[in-house]
Amino acid sequence: MFKRRMPRLVLLRWRSNHNPRMSSAKATALEAERPSPRNRMYISNWTSAILAVLPNLPDIHGGDDKLHQILQRWHMDVHLAYDHDPQRHYHAVSHLTAMWAAYADWIAAGITRLNARDELILFCAVLFHDFVYDPRATGGQNERDSAKRWLDCAAEIQLPADIVEDVNSLILATIKHQLPDDGNPNPNSLPLFLDLDLEVLSRPREDYFVYASQIRAEYAHVPDDAFRVGRCAVLRHLMQGDIYFTEYARTSLQESARANMQAELEQLTNAVGSDS
Repeated sequence: MFKRRMPRLVLLRWRSNHNPRMSSAKATALEAERPSPRNRMYISNWTSAILAVLPNLPDIHGGDDKLHQILQRWHMDVHLAYDHDPQRHYHAVSHLTAMWAAYADWIAAGITRLNARDELILFCAVLFHDFVYDPRATGGQNERDSAKRWLDCAAEIQLPADIVEDVNSLILATIKHQLPDDGNPNPNSLPLFLDLDLEVLSRPREDYFVYASQIRAEYAHVPDDAFRVGRCAVLRHLMQGDIYFTEYARTSLQESARANMQAELEQLTNAVGSDS
């Protein structure tokens, strides 16, 4: 039986140790079939997050083993999506890990605290918000497709409709990265989720430009001039209003984020002059 404890929200990277002579397809299949100890620990954490809110959920599935199998399969799908796609340079498992690390730091510092239900919603939204990531997709399509994968997972797990919809709302909110027009976040974890997703913008300048280079690599198929136009538009859009929505992030991170984004804008616009 699973220990029904509060989750430790740390995403652990799954490192494969397969035979180098084995084909990549066979190795991937073997990895998915036999999760590593680290992956088993993460699946247990996800299960614990669910059971902290829904302790009777295993009964719906006829026992803990069946629920564990469903969660294990979905976690493998998530891992393969994030870490086995050569198009992903930033939107990989490392992005999820960074979000969990920031959340853990903010909790440790007493900056934020969620109840078990809101923490579960955050947990699931982080896990699924970039499930589908195609740099060639039209605006909002990746987020909508990621939300569909979440709905498929939630239906199989048989989560309550209110939790399903709240997670879905968080995922779709990353299309515009804004709070609702009325300013009332719904669900409660929305401001925190959006801030964790863009925490990278406030990092030290060197780290920020590593992130910027990873974004450029994801759009390697886009010519330089077109990328500069599109990237500048994204940066200016984010800088129009508040970048962050929690009080802590607005007061402690926003100035650094604006400075970093302005530096990237200047780099991009200066590149136009150097090309001419």
